[in-house]
Amino acid sequence: MLENAIVACPDALWSDRSRQPEYWNLAYHTLFFLDYFLSDTEEEFAPPAPFGMEELDPAGIAREQPYTKAEALAYVRHCRAKCRALVEGLTDERAVEIRIFFRREWTVLEWVLYNMRHVQHHAAQFNLILRQRTDSAPAWIGRTPAELPPSSAPIRIPNDVLWLQLGAAIDSLENAITACPDALWSDRAQQPEYWYLAYHTLFFLDYYLSGTADGFTPPAPFTLEELDPAGVLPERPFTKDEQLRYLEHGREKARRLIATLTDETASEVRRFNNRDWTVLEWILVSMRHVQHHTAQLNLILRQQTGSAPPWIKQAKHGLHREHP
Repeated sequence: MLENAIVACPDALWSDRSRQPEYWNLAYHTLFFLDYFLSDTEEEFAPPAPFGMEELDPAGIAREQPYTKAEALAYVRHCRAKCRALVEGLTDERAVEIRIFFRREWTVLEWVLYNMRHVQHHAAQFNLILRQRTDSAPAWIGRTPAELPPSSAPIRIPNDVLWLQLGAAIDSLENAITACPDALWSDRAQQPEYWYLAYHTLFFLDYYLSGTADGFTPPAPFTLEELDPAGVLPERPFTKDEQLRYLEHGREKARRLIATLTDETASEVRRFNNRDWTVLEWILVSMRHVQHHTAQLNLILRQQTGSAPPWIKQAKHGLHREHP
């Protein structure tokens, strides 16, 4: 999705120094940290030429000359190959090795999930910028077509690590809902409508974490319009309070599912939207989808109010409600 957003960007928008955030610089930021967090150590990291280390400068010094789209796409290919090699070579032992970045001691596997959220976050913002400026944006991608070779021993994601990153995405969504001014929340002229984008995100979090699509019903006052192929909207905007209650419903549903996840239940197949994926993959899709639209809500807030909630690295509470 990041690659598609770079390819789709018109040249004038790519190098527009008056736009905040600058498109080219946001692409570079995303790729730099994808590369960085996939590395073994901070000390040995160096990006490929012509990219520099500006992103690690605490003074926030910006590069004078934008990197080109061709350079950014070459960096995409570098990062994709690096990510693929890391994931393909993962073993249970390597997955739990500790890597330290920004004084955070996390396992390799958690850095991989963190990267997934971070790349999704900025790819989503690119798509919103493209839609605002060109009335078109690349489509959502459910999974990469470039699958890894079949593995005889799939890597197990520890439940607490899975929760800390999905929970962080949900916490971020909560902050975006809470931070929205009332006038913006119910502004029907805003596209996408803020309240609706939040509701869409919560509905599918609830839906994809269900045992089956058959018989799924969201809690009142929410209904099933989101599943209508005609794209019918709810009769009225749902309030912030209603959606914050729905968020808590989704958070607890996610927590219960992950807390009781076993190797057997994680590999069970669930069918949603004509896709037969495992429970674990639907959890990962939910993580990406929540982060995707939260990023867009944050961008709208920044555009409309000049501020947005900060990035959240891990869930504010652990899987069993203790602080991580």
